[in-house]
Amino acid sequence: MHKKAEVHINVPQDVLTAPIAGHILSSLIKFLAVRRQQIPFSYQTFISLVHGMSSRTHEASCWSEIQMEKQKELARNTAQDYEYLFRRIEYLFQTCHVQEVAFFLGATPLTPKEVWHVVLPEDMRNHTASHHSRNSQLMVHQTIRAIATHEELMENLGRQFYPTNMFCQFKIAQIPEGSVFEENYERKDLWSIPGMCHTTKIILENTLPDSAMRNCCGNLRIHGDSTPWAVKQEPKPGEWYSLRRTIKGFKEAIVKGKSIWNN
Repeated sequence: MHKKAEVHINVPQDVLTAPIAGHILSSLIKFLAVRRQQIPFSYQTFISLVHGMSSRTHEASCWSEIQMEKQKELARNTAQDYEYLFRRIEYLFQTCHVQEVAFFLGATPLTPKEVWHVVLPEDMRNHTASHHSRNSQLMVHQTIRAIATHEELMENLGRQFYPTNMFCQFKIAQIPEGSVFEENYERKDLWSIPGMCHTTKIILENTLPDSAMRNCCGNLRIHGDSTPWAVKQEPKPGEWYSLRRTIKGFKEAIVKGKSIWNN
């Protein structure tokens, strides 16, 4: 059965700001990398093991040594891909107004086996991160836990999957000027999703009591302003941009009973 799921996830504890949304997104990718078998261990364990791998000081002389070195190189490439992706996400959420994110898992972006689509709260850009940083780690942890344990997502998360490519798209309403953005992203409409593709849409919400919002960023008096309250920014239409780099999953292969982790 080809499952299409749509869930609403409330971000608890405090007002969601752009930097925290970026942390949630990165944590979600780390979680999916394991659950969708893109890496063999938790992200931190995988990165630590890859960084700790030794390199041969001499040229591989037999078939098994050559295969082991190829496996290590593939693992390093995957680690570098994910580290690059998280740097780009941090940059985006510090400099842009990101509205939605989509991850396409498959051989090509036009033939995905799975799509994970995250919709962010429209009003989070009205809040200043320095005013809402006390509970950031707890917010991220509880949000990912809510996603991981959501009943509607159990089937999609439990399906058998294999290492493949991941293609990332970001819907952005305001982009920064300069070469950093242009070097890493290109303007492209959202790729069409085939009807047979498993699709999961996660809508992040930030439902808080009125008391939590009374003295919030959007209601702060601005010195020298003729109006008593700060004016909230109206939403702007966004456009989709694709990350130029493909994030490749790592498929481990055992060579004559040995793996790169114990070699």
